[in-house]
Amino acid sequence: MHTLETVAAQLTVVLSPLLTGLLLVAIYRGAAYLRHLADHLKVRTVREAADWAIAQAAALARTVVVALNQDVVNAAKRQGRWTPELARQVKAEAVAQIQSLLTREARRILADLTGDLATYLGTLVEAEVATAPNRRRGGGETAARAGSRP
Repeated sequence: MHTLETVAAQLTVVLSPLLTGLLLVAIYRGAAYLRHLADHLKVRTVREAADWAIAQAAALARTVVVALNQDVVNAAKRQGRWTPELARQVKAEAVAQIQSLLTREARRILADLTGDLATYLGTLVEAEVATAPNRRRGGGETAARAGSRP
């Protein structure tokens, strides 16, 4: 029995550092994996936030362009008052309305992504005008297109 205890004690002395080393390697690898996972989740979260802000801006652009076409553009055309200057004013109004309706977080994200929020929103307005039902029915020149001419 004495020999068995001696062998067990010697094995403990020999195996203890080895098991400690293996445990440290496992902890190190686990921490590296967790850092990688956190980075992946952060990128995914940033991408999802960007997609959310872009979708919010696009939806607002659609709504604002439809409203301005109904309220301002079509009336001005019926009255013969539609000019390139009025078109620029309507586009500026559309951009201002979208900016005011965007959430603070969406404005921050879009400004970070684009560097120039107003220009980005103006581009969204122009894109929306190009696909607006008025445009597809051959309703003539719309606010953003007329406003984009020199």
